[in-house]
Amino acid sequence: MSVVLGDVIHPDQTCGIPGRKITDSLVLIRDTICYARDRNIRLIVLNLDFEKAFDRVSHQYLFRVLQKMGFPERYLEWVGLLYRDISSKFMVNGQLTKAVDLHCGVRQGCPLSALLYVTCIEPLAQVLRRDKWITGVGIPGSGGEHAKCFLYMDDINILCTDLSSLDRALNLTDDYGLASGSKLNRGKTQALFYGPWAETDKTGLPLTINTTDIKILGVKFDREGEGTKNWPDVLGKVRQRLGYWGLRGLTMEGKVLIIKAEREPVSPVRGLAIGEPTTVWRNVNHPALPNRLRDLSWMTAHEILPVRSVMHSRGMGANPTCPRQGCGAHETVRHVLWECTAAGDQWAMAGSLQFPYLPAGEVLTAQLVLYGVSPKKVPPALFQKQWLTLSAIKDAIWTSRNLLVRKRMLIPPVAVIRMAAATLKVVVAAGGRPRTQPQRSLASVPIRTWEPEPHN
Repeated sequence: MSVVLGDVIHPDQTCGIPGRKITDSLVLIRDTICYARDRNIRLIVLNLDFEKAFDRVSHQYLFRVLQKMGFPERYLEWVGLLYRDISSKFMVNGQLTKAVDLHCGVRQGCPLSALLYVTCIEPLAQVLRRDKWITGVGIPGSGGEHAKCFLYMDDINILCTDLSSLDRALNLTDDYGLASGSKLNRGKTQALFYGPWAETDKTGLPLTINTTDIKILGVKFDREGEGTKNWPDVLGKVRQRLGYWGLRGLTMEGKVLIIKAEREPVSPVRGLAIGEPTTVWRNVNHPALPNRLRDLSWMTAHEILPVRSVMHSRGMGANPTCPRQGCGAHETVRHVLWECTAAGDQWAMAGSLQFPYLPAGEVLTAQLVLYGVSPKKVPPALFQKQWLTLSAIKDAIWTSRNLLVRKRMLIPPVAVIRMAAATLKVVVAAGGRPRTQPQRSLASVPIRTWEPEPHN
């Protein structure tokens, strides 16, 4: 089912669809808020909350939607084995009640449930998108397209510019509930107003009006569209968790395990959608970086490096998968520079012997490599050399990927590292001068030509 959902579910829904991420919605919401703030235009961010969203889905409605979307009868019969003629018993004071027939609800914990719920909520999303009385935010250069609603499972966020759009969205959601069994919880439905609104505009509305920030998918967006309020709690948790292990003599393998188990899970969504604002943007535009490395850092931080998944999402590429033989994963920015097996081999070869300013005795993390963010404080002079080294290695990895795609040249890891060292040498030699473009140079290492497998 997940294979075909991408063809019937709008890109605004980012849950359960291969190649889509929760951060897609968060980044779009963040950029829309900043766009409205910079131009001082009115904007309402509305976060809908459904009461017991999974438990209230009508089975009759579920199968009607699946049928309308074109799923074959054979598939509907398989789903029917899970949801037709079913019953449950309840344990009360240690005694089981009689069986109660179930006509609504999708099973929480079942891997199919998320996909079924995404199909159930799509009709509401289509109505909200197409309704001409709901005014979204115009997207510059899109030919009249509007940013209007973004979804992740049952978390629906609507962007509108007037009060009539707000009322219309709430009324349409109530109508959707009559058909599907869903119920909008207006007490927990929240809105935050941006731009020049009068206080009287915000009174008497049948929902909660926030005044300082609004929480969407675990990320707090404040009135400036910034995410500074997310980080005190996150960094406090990181320091607390790592502090438990600081006095123990961990092996290198133990340090890797602790970082993966304690540091990385704390802030992946916030980190990708908001980023540690001061640190990340200072590193992106670091004065030590020449123009090419600065551009690479900028595109990495914004996740717009022209990798296959980015080009595919923009309709400019037919295949979103990694070009490396035998990989098959979606080629995202993080995948190319960090997660791919080829990237792992290249980083493994880039030790402190070849690059003395890499953090000795410290395990490299994705946050450090991609954004220059580390819980360990580094003196500015040392960090400048460290960040320049990391950027040169990323540039070499990206160059080797482009040579593979465009010229079918398979660059071995040793050549990639020598390429990074050559770039670093040129940049260091030009220290103090204007930010010139260092010349890429392939080391004298045998280069193999690889014929990629054809993709269907």
